Amino acid sequence: MNTFTRMSRCLSASALITLALLGCASTEPTAPPSTPRTISGKVTATSAGTASIGVVLTLDGSRTTTTDDSSRYRFDSVAVGDHEVRPSKTSSTFSPSSRAVKISDADVPNVDFAQTSTAIPADSIHLVRIPAGTFMMGCDGTFLCRPIAQPLHKVTLTRSFVIGSTELTQAVWSRVMSVNNSQVVGPNFPVTNVTYDSITTFCNRLSAMHGLRLVYSGSGANTVVDYTANGYRLPTQAEWEYAAGAGSTSAISGIPDPAPGSDLELYYKEVDKVAWYRGSIQGAVGILAQPVALLRPNAWGLYDMHGNVSERAEGQAYPYTAEDKIDPDYLPYVNAVVVKGGNNSEMEKVDSKMAKWHRVGELMRDTPFYVGFRIARFD
Repeated sequence: MNTFTRMSRCLSASALITLALLGCASTEPTAPPSTPRTISGKVTATSAGTASIGVVLTLDGSRTTTTDDSSRYRFDSVAVGDHEVRPSKTSSTFSPSSRAVKISDADVPNVDFAQTSTAIPADSIHLVRIPAGTFMMGCDGTFLCRPIAQPLHKVTLTRSFVIGSTELTQAVWSRVMSVNNSQVVGPNFPVTNVTYDSITTFCNRLSAMHGLRLVYSGSGANTVVDYTANGYRLPTQAEWEYAAGAGSTSAISGIPDPAPGSDLELYYKEVDKVAWYRGSIQGAVGILAQPVALLRPNAWGLYDMHGNVSERAEGQAYPYTAEDKIDPDYLPYVNAVVVKGGNNSEMEKVDSKMAKWHRVGELMRDTPFYVGFRIARFD
């Protein structure tokens, strides 16, 4: 081998060593940047009669989603990093109670939970904590909007409160009151056919049983509501609507309003999953009340906020104004109490009374078969 050949080989080897030391950055592919991923899973029922659809799950204690008709759930657009998924349905037991999830460079499927109990005892009171907050109350000419709910206006609730996860059942009513005049009788059915005064009496008696300060004094139009007390009461109109919406801006919480010209039958099928309405078309006993908590709850774990029986909420149906409001109660009373939420006697496919913002007045002394209530108090 001549001197020139030996030098060429040495130079080639030297060049290779230099490229290796430089890392060949210009020719090697680089890792793609982190992109949002999906966490998905399923809730499996492990006992007879358990319904694992409509289970509310939270991601990192903030974002919520619910299981669909296949008992599956998913969180989209989740950042790379450490997360926690936790199911949170009233009176349910899950195994495990929560899951730690670490996202690196792939989606995370099969974060599953076994649901071992969902029964809500008929004679128990289950309360859900609702945080203080600001929301838009009423409506402005949107879907299912009527003049009684206009104009749209900003409302701030300065105090958190707790509210019944279901309409008050006859089992709870009968533990406190001596008479049950409900038209459809059963421990898991909502109590109906009650006057306003009988509701305030019930709330005061229940407060006394639990060692809480009574909210109500007086009767009828002369009823005084003490909002400094921590006892049981009706939710105000604003509290009820805020809780019913659970962060949703649509007429029926969690179900997008149908676009003009869209297939309304598809919309009605979605409403069927959360609300008893249309009487004999859907209901098991015609236009009357159904047992509580059979359908899907809203994102905050509240059942039957739309349909089944309408619910009394504190306050007279005074006209709204466009001004911002803080903790409105629409008192004093004249002769009627606001009723919200719609009921199973509404025979239209989706009546305007079903919308979370709608309200009507029922006389204080009346005892309609289609009106019940749920309790609330400051926590």
